[in-house]
Amino acid sequence: MNHKFSTFLLLGFLLLISNQYLAQPLGNNPNGQNWQSLQTDFGQLIFPLSFQKQAIETAQLLNSLENNNPIGLRGKKRQLRLILQNQTLNANGYVALAPFRSEFYGTPPQSLNDLSTVNWLDLLSIHEFRHIEQYRAARKGVTNIGYYLTGEYGWSFMQRLSIPNWFFEGDAVLVETALTTSGRGRLPAFTAEQRSIAFSSKNYSYHQIRNGSFKNLIPDHYRWGYLMMAKLTEEKGYEVIQPLVEDAAAYKSIFYPFSRALKKQSGYTTKSLYQKSWNAVKEDWKADILELQVTKSRNLTDSTLKTPTFYHFPQYESDSSILVLSNSYKKTDEILLLKADKKEVVCRPGASNDPFFHYNYGHLVWTEFRNNPRRTNAEYEDIFVYDIKNKKKIRLSQRRRYFSPVLNSNASKVYAIKVDLKQECTLQSIDIKKQTTKDIFAFPAGEYISRLNISENDSILVYIKRKNNQAALFSIDLENLNEKQLSPWSAHAIGAPRIANGYVYYSASYNQRDNIYRVSLNGTLQVEQLTEAKIGFYQPAVNPSNKELLFSETIFNGHSISKLEEANWVKSKIQINEPIEQEWNYSHLNKTPHFAEQATTDSLNQNESKNYNNLFRGFRLHSWPITASPAAQEMNLVFNNYLNDWSASVGGGYNYNEKGSFYQARLSYGKFLPILSASISSNYRNLSSVWNDLYLESTTFRSNAISLGAAIPLNWTLGNYRLSLNPQLRLQYLQLSGNEAQPNENYQFAHAGLSFSYLRRRARQNLAPRFGLSASINYSRNAIKLSEERFQAESRLYLPGLFANHSLQLSSGFRRELQENFYQHSDFFNYARGFEAPYSDEYHRLSVDYKLPLLYPDWGFWGINYFKRIRTNFFFDYGKQLLYAFDYNYEFQSTGVELFIDNVLMNTLPISLGFRTSYLINEDPSSPDEEITYGIIISGGF
Repeated sequence: MNHKFSTFLLLGFLLLISNQYLAQPLGNNPNGQNWQSLQTDFGQLIFPLSFQKQAIETAQLLNSLENNNPIGLRGKKRQLRLILQNQTLNANGYVALAPFRSEFYGTPPQSLNDLSTVNWLDLLSIHEFRHIEQYRAARKGVTNIGYYLTGEYGWSFMQRLSIPNWFFEGDAVLVETALTTSGRGRLPAFTAEQRSIAFSSKNYSYHQIRNGSFKNLIPDHYRWGYLMMAKLTEEKGYEVIQPLVEDAAAYKSIFYPFSRALKKQSGYTTKSLYQKSWNAVKEDWKADILELQVTKSRNLTDSTLKTPTFYHFPQYESDSSILVLSNSYKKTDEILLLKADKKEVVCRPGASNDPFFHYNYGHLVWTEFRNNPRRTNAEYEDIFVYDIKNKKKIRLSQRRRYFSPVLNSNASKVYAIKVDLKQECTLQSIDIKKQTTKDIFAFPAGEYISRLNISENDSILVYIKRKNNQAALFSIDLENLNEKQLSPWSAHAIGAPRIANGYVYYSASYNQRDNIYRVSLNGTLQVEQLTEAKIGFYQPAVNPSNKELLFSETIFNGHSISKLEEANWVKSKIQINEPIEQEWNYSHLNKTPHFAEQATTDSLNQNESKNYNNLFRGFRLHSWPITASPAAQEMNLVFNNYLNDWSASVGGGYNYNEKGSFYQARLSYGKFLPILSASISSNYRNLSSVWNDLYLESTTFRSNAISLGAAIPLNWTLGNYRLSLNPQLRLQYLQLSGNEAQPNENYQFAHAGLSFSYLRRRARQNLAPRFGLSASINYSRNAIKLSEERFQAESRLYLPGLFANHSLQLSSGFRRELQENFYQHSDFFNYARGFEAPYSDEYHRLSVDYKLPLLYPDWGFWGINYFKRIRTNFFFDYGKQLLYAFDYNYEFQSTGVELFIDNVLMNTLPISLGFRTSYLINEDPSSPDEEITYGIIISGGF
């Protein structure tokens, strides 16, 4: 092994794997779910008993993917544990290592433009199984060495470092597109943001699309990866992917392993593949609209957006005023009133998995996200009504799963879709005054309902129905509960219907782009096209009096609101061409679009499932990482179970600060309300102490400890705020030995702590919450020598600055621990900046910080580093030190500036590098000649 290669591994493992070794919260799954397991060809499927039907169907598709996938990847078969969740509401899934597992969040999305009309669990299965194949194929060469050296942490890190995220996600989107009739690659909305860039004069470099931006709307790695992989496989075939993954993961080239593997297999580098694929689609998209009579609408919001801004769901408040949901990189969700070129903030809805609102009769309705504070995988969407005139917000439901609420004409009743734990939908009404609910219509299993709208006379509701990988518009008569189909079944994405003048207006992807269409409420199934968009029109609304058409339009750097008079409507009756027939698809993706529908079934049935509620089920060793910091180096054996109830580690290391070895073992269990933990440790200590005769002495000894602890991590989402509360209690038996200054002693400590935060959610550019408070209190006491105690408290208040992305922060701290105590607790207190941490029995601190962004460079070099943001902080610190034995106190005052550069290292790891200059208003007793001090600050994430 050559010197360069050895250095590469050393840096990689000792410095960067440590970022992966992070504790995961335990016990997030609700109790009482009656977990079952099913053994399959791909591994073990774990699911709640109430989700058994969906589990069997998912297992059948995954078995087909394992055995019959026409474009699958090869790799050593490694059994996977797949967990199906049915109480989460965020439509998502993932594959992860440490331990090797996958998790599907089973509730489908409301918007078809996000994730297509394909059955949600089928789409998840195809997409996530591709990640499983990628991970298996990547266990080659150096990545495999990483596994043998550190376990699955090493496997994860080495493949993450060698293979770009755009490949992982782009390849998975490519496969879901190839194997289904309407995977994301077939949706115009999926590439709408890229189209907006193509039609502008803006060009982004490979570094920019790889790492993103705080300044500009740069589509994510799913979208860029899909375009690049579609172009690559069009030219070289699907078979190019296998050797590409293997060569990159094996690090056949130590530097730029993926780009050089790509060059070997295809002739492209990553940059040249990006340019080739981007230039190709730009030309196709531009040619696509050359002969179109593009609709000339009038923009009602900013037509040129300096800051990425998004306007959605326009609705008429009156003939001359419009309500719209808005957010931007600077601001979180707001409902605005647009009137005569003025914008007025009406209210600020809370966080939601499905940002949507409806207006009627001076009232607004929407849903907000809530969760079980301890079992955070139990999620809810509750209904809120807002009275605009009285500025009063009412909560209509508690811990329910509601979507797409709408108000009737006098705002006395709300209609909404309730989704149960079997993912079955029921139409309900809620009386606002009485706050009583009534079931109106229960839809059969297999039919998923989204996006309600109500007629002006409250007699009809319309909605989107999904079934068998297709979607159509339906209506229901609220008097006789008769359903009527309004649009043909199609694999196209359709969205946001709205009733007006005997028609239902909606967006759909019927003709290469998303346009506005309408169908009659009479049920003729005849579709009429009303617009010809350059990129995409969405979420229509119609003014009944003058028939003006409102919609959200994709433009460069966001979405705007546009208006179109009836005289300019296209009004063309159309026949629907299915997504696989549209011209913008790469033809090689159309060879196997019915794989998911035709997947072979086997003999799997409910009788083959087994109970999965054993205490230690799935508990296994998965990693043995080396973790390093400037203070210590250690190695641990790490254990977890798949449902994340258990966590354990055994290991040891060396502390450079105290020049001694340490060993420890930890075990935590999170099935109960508190997370229970136990640990044993042995540490060599080397520290300085102040004794009663007033001199400093270096003390060395061995510290052996046994601890029992309990913690209750609680997290609430409350509108626009996140509340966290974490009380902790730990009992510790401590034995000190080997000290020459005094005899061996045993200690018994009780440690109590409480951390609290109440923070407003942030927009993308916000450096900190606009409002918020965080605090922590820690108290430790020797149960035998009651005078030996440590008390520490710190707090921080977040306030808005002069501009949206600025932050004013006031913080304080207090610490008390007598230096005469033989045992000194670890010190993580924040002292006045610029000074050495003083010896003190008591210390007080007050600080003021003002943080603001300076630049967004969006520039990188050689794939080594990408400069994403430069920010600064001006600070003032006041501290006061007290030493009781000397009857001594001293004040510390400093002011200065910190400059931070937010970087993405090696296109993978977010790291902030900071430089601090402190002017010492008072003299530093430990360095009296220094008036200005300097420091370097390094932190992960930003």
